[in-house]
Parts: sequence; C-alpha cells; structure tokens
Amino acid sequence: MQVLIDFLQTNSTLVLANPVAFASFAVLFGGGGFLVGRYFLTERIANLESRIASQAG
Repeated sequence: MQVLIDFLQTNSTLVLANPVAFASFAVLFGGGGFLVGRYFLTERIANLESRIASQAG
C-alpha cells in the first residue's frame, strides 16, 4: 500500500492531468488480474467446495 501512495505522490501531476486514462488503466489491469486469478484458481476452488460438501454430508 505504501508503494501505491509513494507512486501517487511522485506522479500526482501526471495522474491529475489525465484522470480518465489513469482510471481506465486501473480498471483494465484490476479486472484483468481478477479474471486471470479466477481462471487459474477455478479448479482449486472446485476441489475445496467438494471437500466441504463431503465433510458436511
């Protein structure tokens, strides 16, 4: 979190001059990271769900 704060402090003029571009990249990379993580962890989540179901029943 401190790295993000330092980045914003050193580049605040650039971010304030182009807020739409900054927000677009933030959404793009955040959404992309979520989708990639979701893709690679789908099998693990399914395995955990099946283990929970077998313990409950």
